[in-house]
Amino acid sequence: MSEKNKAHDEFTADIVSENPNVIQILKTGLEKEISEVLLWDSLKKEDGTFVTKELSKIQSDALFSIKTKRSSKLEIYILFEHKSYVDKNIHTQLGGYLMEIYRKQTKPKLVLPFVLYHGKNNWNIKPVFIDNFDLHPDDLKLFSRYFPNFEFSLMDLGKTDVNELDMSLGLKSMMFALKYIWDLNSDESLKAFILLLKDLFFAQKEQLILERIIVYLYTSSKIKPERLEKIISEVISSEKAGIAMSTAELLREEGIEKKEREIVINMFSEGLSSEQIANYTHLPLETIIEIEKEK
Repeated sequence: MSEKNKAHDEFTADIVSENPNVIQILKTGLEKEISEVLLWDSLKKEDGTFVTKELSKIQSDALFSIKTKRSSKLEIYILFEHKSYVDKNIHTQLGGYLMEIYRKQTKPKLVLPFVLYHGKNNWNIKPVFIDNFDLHPDDLKLFSRYFPNFEFSLMDLGKTDVNELDMSLGLKSMMFALKYIWDLNSDESLKAFILLLKDLFFAQKEQLILERIIVYLYTSSKIKPERLEKIISEVISSEKAGIAMSTAELLREEGIEKKEREIVINMFSEGLSSEQIANYTHLPLETIIEIEKEK
């Protein structure tokens, strides 16, 4: 996985780590007739019991369970998948996940696949699996019963007016980031994007979300802190522009800490003691011991 794709996945995983965000996305992204029958207060994230090792490694994927208004006994699963590019293997990927989930169920429960897409190219894959086959109508009628046919619900941010979404300020701002991340090369486009986040800059309780968005800009594009600081100063205020540099410094420090942790773990795997590692790396012995406990 490329570093840019990893940045997209980690940002989306950050979004869906909070149930209120998931509920708002699904409420607007699912078909109206489905959204209306789901009991949103009952939504909960599953612990991965039904998720393969391959699935669990992809941070943006998440499995949720939810009840319906029609029957408290009817519980369904929602498989949340994020894509930052047009994936021609989406059906085989989702199909594999679905079969694994169904295989591990003691009592069959419906699984609804949901895909959030924000890539720069038009999504051209039909959600219904069998519709992607070029078959003569007679052959389709004859052989369709042998297809493992299913479809997924698709929320394509490229075709979505984010301004019209019924979402919180923080979540809507993150949706703007996903939607426009590919179009921020020019100063004019970056200015337009920052203006979309104007309310976020002045919402004190949402500063953490603003920092998360800025980190996403740095890790998934070629935007430099100095350029972002200049743009924020021009379209928001010079007072608010400082967050561009402070977030960059925070990101740099986190990167150093991550690298140090990787080095310490590798040295442990080579059989070195905590004292030896502290001596070689010049890190505090307490830090080495903490890393050993966490690894």
